[in-house]
Amino acid sequence: MNTIIKQAKNHIRQQPFFTILSILGTAVSIAFAMLVVINYDIHIGDITPESNRSKMVYSGDGYSFKTKDHSNANPGMSYRTAKMIFSNIKGASIVSYQRSGTKLYCGTNKNKGESHFCKFVDPEFWQMYDFKFLAGKPFNKADFQARANVVVINEHIAREFYGSAEKSIGKTCFCDFSPMKIIGVVDNVSSFFNFAYSELWMPFDPTIKASDPLYGDVTAMALCAPGVSTSDLNDQLHISLKRYNSTLNNYSFELKDMCPITKYQFFKGHVNTTAILFIIALMLLVVPAINISGLVSSQMHHQMSELAIRRCYGARRWQLIMRFINENLILTFIGSILGVIMSYAMLFIIKGWLLFSDTSLLNYADCNISTSMILRPTILLWVVGLAVLFNFISVFIPVWIATRRNIISTLKGE
Repeated sequence: MNTIIKQAKNHIRQQPFFTILSILGTAVSIAFAMLVVINYDIHIGDITPESNRSKMVYSGDGYSFKTKDHSNANPGMSYRTAKMIFSNIKGASIVSYQRSGTKLYCGTNKNKGESHFCKFVDPEFWQMYDFKFLAGKPFNKADFQARANVVVINEHIAREFYGSAEKSIGKTCFCDFSPMKIIGVVDNVSSFFNFAYSELWMPFDPTIKASDPLYGDVTAMALCAPGVSTSDLNDQLHISLKRYNSTLNNYSFELKDMCPITKYQFFKGHVNTTAILFIIALMLLVVPAINISGLVSSQMHHQMSELAIRRCYGARRWQLIMRFINENLILTFIGSILGVIMSYAMLFIIKGWLLFSDTSLLNYADCNISTSMILRPTILLWVVGLAVLFNFISVFIPVWIATRRNIISTLKGE
């Protein structure tokens, strides 16, 4: 190791321009690759409170239409329709239903308040997601069935209205001028979490829009039972949807966006996710590596005589190749550290634009990023893997070509 470090120091001292270009090229490639990985992980990774993303299937909005001519189409899904499709599915351990969220005028009294985002959910919602309760508890089935005027709020509202989470429990919060009893306070949720995010959570009224049996504003989420994959659960739900349609007379109902949440977040519809990720990796990693390989090839031209002499004295090709790879590994390591710093700096500067979600865009919500969201072992492993792969691609090819040249011709300068 000491020998490798000494060789790298000599290399840096003798060729400063090449060293700077190599380090910057590595840093920029690693930085952008890191941003892609972090963005992808934040939106599909199992991160609290959406700790079960990889095991969930999302219904989408759905729509109904007349079977005969596809006329009279109506977007959305009613609570009754959602229950008919998602209930009693063997592959689901938990099924949760919720209505579309909206902004409510909230305050400690009817005359003073401000706008906050509210989501209308059922009791199973609190089992589906991993919320951290700072005080109180979620509403239960009895509250839901009784349509009780209860609400769960986040810590921000609790501190702003009542001073602390503990002091908020049992207090009355006016939401659109209706009194609601606060029964629980949860830790603030980032707006990057499309499905868990809100500032207030209330039990929804299942009788709303019940006059129409098909369309409404309800979405459903199903959590896979142990041993059941999301694809299996999705297949079961499509069978249930087909069975439900067989009970309808003049109408049909479709759930075209129904799929695992991990796919819904980025790749809706019939998209080859492997191909897309391969193209992204090619652009962010392979193309810059080819450019740096060109620089290495140019530098190799000045070291051909040294390589030929070493081979004359019995050095094997793999020994020469590993020598250059090890020397460049130091530069790659420096560039990788710089790239990680650049990626996190860019992440916090442009986080609202880079990591936006439907929720953050529609509600102008704060895009909070916690350290637990970005400092994840999987991301660090990605960095190490990218650094090693980048080093190998950019150095191995030009050195391998150089060591294949004829020794006599090289020494003659041909």
